[in-house]
Amino acid sequence: MYFFITSKIDSTPSAIELAMIQRQKLFTKHRVPALIVTRNFVRDLHQNMHQIGYDDEFQVNMYDYFQGTTNYEGQPLTAANYPRVTGETLERVSANEFDVIQREQRQKALMLNAQGNIDYVDILNPQGAVSRRDYYDTRGFLTVAQYFDDKQNIVLEQHCNLQQQPVLETFFRPNEKQQPVATHQRLLNYHGHNYEFEDWDQLTAFFLDALNTEYGGHGTMIVDRSDAGG
Repeated sequence: MYFFITSKIDSTPSAIELAMIQRQKLFTKHRVPALIVTRNFVRDLHQNMHQIGYDDEFQVNMYDYFQGTTNYEGQPLTAANYPRVTGETLERVSANEFDVIQREQRQKALMLNAQGNIDYVDILNPQGAVSRRDYYDTRGFLTVAQYFDDKQNIVLEQHCNLQQQPVLETFFRPNEKQQPVATHQRLLNYHGHNYEFEDWDQLTAFFLDALNTEYGGHGTMIVDRSDAGG
């Protein structure tokens, strides 16, 4: 198996990614197995693939891989379909925002993307500040939850599987300028074990090793972007 590694693929791919896609198609045409591998977390990756006419089965993303969502097909989540508990009502605030109200108090804010689907949801504390922000994949599932302290600094980020269980965590602390900095990552219950990493490069290396092992252990990795290889 050949692995062509880059950071991400947008809806308007760069010349590097376009060349990678053409290379992968050429390999497939000649019956040489090859995958495009992306490292960065991109919530609209699969939407981008469809827009450029590229088949999902020929690419794999690191976060998708650990979340178990590589082959998941779903529909975008709308405000009307957002799950609410008994007593919660939906109130439109603007063209791109709905509030979830319970007992006359604003509990959540649903923010919509340009297509009118849910982009992210802010969960509010009793004082009205954001305590958690849930981001949604364009395929309609909760993909990452971010938690904030009382100063609105991020302290924890959790990537989730389709059961909304965290599978990958990133921890943050403030630096000398009081800006949040990632301290380490933790991979949860991966084949029954937990793993900790000092940075994204260590996590990426672990992912590439796991991917190579899954495909027989004798793969050839070609890093098309120097910052994507771990």
